[in-house]
Amino acid sequence: MKGASLPADVTLRLTGLNKFEFHELFEKSLVASPPEAILQYVFDLSKGNAAFASLLAQLLQTEDRPASEILEALSPFSRSTILGPDGLPLERNSPSERQILVDLNSMTAEALSRIYREPQLIHELTPRNFEEFVAELLSRLGYEVELTPASKDGGKDICVARKDHLGTFMYVVECKKYSPAHPVKVNLVRQLSGVVQAERATAGILVTTSSFTRGARELEKQLSHQISLKDYMDIQDWLKHALRI
Repeated sequence: MKGASLPADVTLRLTGLNKFEFHELFEKSLVASPPEAILQYVFDLSKGNAAFASLLAQLLQTEDRPASEILEALSPFSRSTILGPDGLPLERNSPSERQILVDLNSMTAEALSRIYREPQLIHELTPRNFEEFVAELLSRLGYEVELTPASKDGGKDICVARKDHLGTFMYVVECKKYSPAHPVKVNLVRQLSGVVQAERATAGILVTTSSFTRGARELEKQLSHQISLKDYMDIQDWLKHALRI
């Protein structure tokens, strides 16, 4: 039939070789017939792929390595890695991989150090950035930290836990990113006290980029074992300890 062709709706399904066909092809490609165990292993590994059988046979003939080493190299594997600009995995412990890991770990440290050197930069943070900043500080100070989803005022911004010889204690942290001319008033301290009771937390911490009114400080004294107020100067002290300066 001249010019005969397959109908457009015909689908060809290509499958791997069966075990007998695969073994026959593999043995023909080698000078010496391999043990049955190797044949079975290769068949299971390749799922009957003819191209794989030919490639492996060639490697076994040309590579100056034991068969076990070649088979191990071709076995499926997975590991976490970092991709380079070309999309290929960076070699483990290569200078490029080490530099990227250093950069990832030092980004936050660099930001904290800069704010310590230039304290006014803290006022350029958004309220959410300030919450993240405080969470990172507390984490570096040895606490287990959970930053809650961004929400309106009236709840907790951060949950902090610490375990010591006396037990495990949980604190709720409220963050207020205010300008220096806008001190935190007593009503917010009362509000935090209510959150502490509702959450059955050990204590509450109110952190601000500003300061606190006299009324807020007086209430802190009355609730000294339940409420702690941390202002701009306290943040600088946290930074000093977190950065080990």
